[in-house]
Amino acid sequence: MRTNLLLLLAGLWLSTPLPAQVFLNLDFEYPVYGQTIPQKWYLAGEGYEQALDSTIRHFGQFSLRMGREEAGPDAFGVCGGNFPVDLARGKSIAYRGWIRTEKVAGGFAGLWWRVDGKEGILGFDNMGDRGLSGDSGWTEVAIEMAVDSAATNINFGALLVGSGTAWFDRLEIWVDGEPYLEPLPRVSAPTAEELEWLRTNVIPLRTVDPDGSSDADLAPLKKLLADARVVGLGEVTHGSSEIFRMKHRLVRFLREQLDFDLFSIEANMPEAYRLDDYVLNGEGDPVDLIRGMYFWTWRTEEVLAMVEWMRAHNGEGKDAIRFTGFDMQYYAGSLEELSHLSSPPPTAALDTLRSRLDWLNENSRWRRGNFGLTDEQAGQFAQLLSEQRAWIEGHISEPSERAWALQNVRLLEQYLDHTSFNKRDVYMAENLTWIAERHPGSKIALWAHNGHIQESDGRMGQYLAETFGDAYLTIGFAFHEGAYTAIGKEGLSAYEAQASYPGTYEYFFQAIDEPIFLLDLRAVSREDPASKWIFENLPFRQTGAMNIPNEFIEAALYDDFDLILFVRESSASSLLPDE
Repeated sequence: MRTNLLLLLAGLWLSTPLPAQVFLNLDFEYPVYGQTIPQKWYLAGEGYEQALDSTIRHFGQFSLRMGREEAGPDAFGVCGGNFPVDLARGKSIAYRGWIRTEKVAGGFAGLWWRVDGKEGILGFDNMGDRGLSGDSGWTEVAIEMAVDSAATNINFGALLVGSGTAWFDRLEIWVDGEPYLEPLPRVSAPTAEELEWLRTNVIPLRTVDPDGSSDADLAPLKKLLADARVVGLGEVTHGSSEIFRMKHRLVRFLREQLDFDLFSIEANMPEAYRLDDYVLNGEGDPVDLIRGMYFWTWRTEEVLAMVEWMRAHNGEGKDAIRFTGFDMQYYAGSLEELSHLSSPPPTAALDTLRSRLDWLNENSRWRRGNFGLTDEQAGQFAQLLSEQRAWIEGHISEPSERAWALQNVRLLEQYLDHTSFNKRDVYMAENLTWIAERHPGSKIALWAHNGHIQESDGRMGQYLAETFGDAYLTIGFAFHEGAYTAIGKEGLSAYEAQASYPGTYEYFFQAIDEPIFLLDLRAVSREDPASKWIFENLPFRQTGAMNIPNEFIEAALYDDFDLILFVRESSASSLLPDE
């Protein structure tokens, strides 16, 4: 059970490493605006009820209650937060809290603490050997850990494994014997001075629609992006129609006005490259090719419209735009690429590699990457991939075919070494860099989630910024209210978004009543009292493919992005019909 919990907690959400003393809501005293769940906490666990409780509490007004009447052997509920890694790196921490349990069976209630580094998980404790079960009154528990100096991210929280009910209250974090004193959250509305500053500094935009008419409103981007070679186009959720359409509009602008000739998406690399044959030469069915990129997130009318524009653009004989991808979460496409080489490796060798990867896929809880190969298994895979590489180097002489074949072997290595969420970002950055090196004179429009393009510790954007310097520029996206497509209680469907509330970045953005705008964060002064809120680490919407109860997690926008593109209202992306 400890291993399963560690793995799930390694990929629950796109948390953002925070740089200073920040509000964590450790005592659960601040509810999400209009709800009965706590601010700052990510809540997960199918079938588990999680809510603030004002009747059973150890301290203050609320405790966090977590419960489920019946639970299977691997079921658990969890709440999670993010601790500023810079404050704990190379130091000792003590994480304490009070827990009460009632009829907890088939598991335990406890706290958890996880430390990640660039190469994977550096430390983890979920109290699996000392958690509380059965019936217990308020009991103080603790986790103590030395935080590795190579840490890039810290997450922590509480969990209930099995059935029953647990209450959590008065959490505390001590660093080298000193208590972490969190500041109070901002809950007030923007001042008149702050709103006037924002109105003065935004760049209003005409529309999100790539309608082919005037791009005069985007003209300021010519100067803002003049020195960029890679532009990261984010998204705050994987399912917003307005954001997808706006990104399509920006991709068109980048191609037509700024000579960006490569497009790269957060999709598995070999499968994404197959769309390049379509946008260049019209080969294949674009709908089938989009479906071939696995994730439902890209199987939308909005993405199809962009792909069809690329094909139309290239078909007119204009300077072409190419279609690529940089993710590495699946292996079948790379095996297929190797089997189609002009001189493919022996069938028996590929079949052996495929059968062992299939076994891993079927027997891995996550069906995505190596989460715990034995040394013997790792050695066997290393030998098989070494044989593939040797065959390619000895039998493929054409430079571009050889480079592509070796890259597909590398993708298989990455898949097998995908041991943590952070590793995926490391490898996506590596793959995007490979693409750039194969096209030394090209400029790249990069499409991915905000949580990947951002330039903070441990994300793809950080490594791209290290590689490209100021030539890597990011545009983070945000919206105030509306809907988006996600996976939730109703399956894959449209869900109402949590509206922004006082104290969030988006609440500032919506208050000036400008429906769509850009804000250049690089030009914001820390010295101007009217713009200091930008540097306050406020809650910011951070959802991925899942619908979650609390969509706002504290963020450091000024560190994460160069520009913000705000859309007041979102609607759900339009999914393509099933096959």
